[in-house]
Amino acid sequence: DLPRAIENTRLMFEQPLGPKEYLLKFEDGSEMDAEINGDVIYDADSQPVGMVYVIRDISERKQTEIMLNYYNNRLKLISSITGGVIGSLPINLTLEKMLQELLTAFEIDAGIIRIKTDKGLAVLSKLNVPDSAIVEFLDPGFGIAGEIINNKEPKTIYDARKDRVTKHIQNYNDNAFTFISYVGAPLIVKDNVIGIIGLYTTKSTREFTAEDMQHLQIAANHIAAVIENNKLFTELSQKKTELEKEIVEREI
Repeated sequence: DLPRAIENTRLMFEQPLGPKEYLLKFEDGSEMDAEINGDVIYDADSQPVGMVYVIRDISERKQTEIMLNYYNNRLKLISSITGGVIGSLPINLTLEKMLQELLTAFEIDAGIIRIKTDKGLAVLSKLNVPDSAIVEFLDPGFGIAGEIINNKEPKTIYDARKDRVTKHIQNYNDNAFTFISYVGAPLIVKDNVIGIIGLYTTKSTREFTAEDMQHLQIAANHIAAVIENNKLFTELSQKKTELEKEIVEREI
């Protein structure tokens, strides 16, 4: 903020600027968010002879603003995910849109949604994960996925390069998607796990909080409902088409 502070000091001699926010850095390395209001002192001949500043610590206010923005983003995420209209888009596009909203809200790099099939956990939607790094089917009882499915609760990994489950991932697949931090949650419908969702950082570590996992589980529950409702919607649409076909054939 030093160049901006110098420029604002120069401008104060031209016009009042009012309060400005700066990040102050002290010799001991500590920092403080501050609001500074300054003015020029003039003598009787209207010549500048000094300056006066009022400095106010706004660290708590800034922290409150950060938290408010955090909760606004999460509320927007949950509202957006729960507001989806079943059948308005193909399921893959619907899930891709929901996954993008999650990545934005969590400020994270990549995500994958997998669903249980007879062959294993199959990819239903993904973002920012190369096709070449995707394992087509995962064993639902193996690794992170196995822990999430068996425990029916979210799980986080701070550093996959050191975690006992993930540090050997390259041993199982040379092209496996490499990530650093992870948070995942089960997709649950009527107490049955139908799949999992995983969010990944690829550039740096990230400490996911209990609140992060709670919010992800809320989103995962709605994603699971979308998948299940889409399945029901598709089945009903097929039956409707079959009945309409039968009616036409009978009329002929």
